[in-house]
Amino acid sequence: MSPSKIVLIVPRPDGVLVSIDGVSHFKDMSSVQLLWMAERFLHAGLEKANEEKAEVVKAMESVKRQKD
Repeated sequence: MSPSKIVLIVPRPDGVLVSIDGVSHFKDMSSVQLLWMAERFLHAGLEKANEEKAEVVKAMESVKRQKD
């Protein structure tokens, strides 16, 4: 994997502005495209939240076993 870059994604009513290490790019998008992208972001966020929750539960179970 390449080194981390600073990425900024800015939704706008007429599309999306993406800045990578200070270099900006704009993509015109329709309302349907913007809503589809929003849905993808929401699904990714929910998936990540579920992964993090599973990690916390696993850590708590490990601590509990150590106490028993």
